[in-house]
Amino acid sequence: STPPVASTLSFDGSGKLTGIVTGTTSSTTLQLTGWVPGTVTNGVWTKNGANANPGGIAINMGNITQYNSATYRNPPVTDGYATGQITGLNIDGNGVLFATFSNQQS
Repeated sequence: STPPVASTLSFDGSGKLTGIVTGTTSSTTLQLTGWVPGTVTNGVWTKNGANANPGGIAINMGNITQYNSATYRNPPVTDGYATGQITGLNIDGNGVLFATFSNQQS
């Protein structure tokens, strides 16, 4: 079992990441070393035989934001018409199907 990497992420007033402190290292990049490539089978991680990069994995966290709540999602943006039910179907002489809807769209 590998112990978790405890880190502290700091944000400014607009929610932009200003730094990550992991142990005595401070930056906006998480550097993971000593990892073992693996696969999961039935919920259990095992080595997959691949060689790990000796330099580790660098995860750039510099563009994340935090919005002062447990979770945040952007409000939905409407980019079309209100929902409607098909009220009529016509097929013209060229075989083009034409539908009309209860929201006054066609």
